[in-house]
Amino acid sequence: MKASELKNKGIKFTLADKEYELKFNMNTFCKLEEIYDDINKAFEDLQNMKIKSY
Repeated sequence: MKASELKNKGIKFTLADKEYELKFNMNTFCKLEEIYDDINKAFEDLQNMKIKSY
């Protein structure tokens, strides 16, 4: 999934048997791009549940 597809769609995930939807704003995109140097790599890692702190 490309970053542009997530702007309005978000990511659905389940935690403790409850479903949530995570949506991103422009500040989130900027911060992820700053950390990963590639926004699409950031979302690829999120999709693969590779979420770690830098």
